Amino acid sequence: IPRCYSPVQPWERGRRKTSDPGTAPLVVVPLEDVIVPLGQPATLDCKAVGMPKPKITWYRDGIPIKHSPEYHIYYDTQGVTSLTIAHTEQDDFAEYVVEAKNRYGIDTTRAELIQLGT
Repeated sequence: IPRCYSPVQPWERGRRKTSDPGTAPLVVVPLEDVIVPLGQPATLDCKAVGMPKPKITWYRDGIPIKHSPEYHIYYDTQGVTSLTIAHTEQDDFAEYVVEAKNRYGIDTTRAELIQLGT
């Protein structure tokens, strides 16, 4: 008589058989261009989601930005990230890119920081 079940092996007890719940990052709120006067603070922000939570990297003209007294980078548990420049200088008026990356993929968003009056 054939059996219609497969026995559970001792090493499988307590394990749940589920499909991989991972998802590639997705920017759900993109960066937007920001216009500020020279010398004033500026903030750019966006939101990216994914599973596992994506690693976020900020770039200015293709160069990674590190958190510092001049560049404050914020992340929250909901996927929102922001970059605040405390005091804009001429070099800060550039293209900014946020890269959200996990093992399932990468998504990016970009915007310009524009000097008011130019």
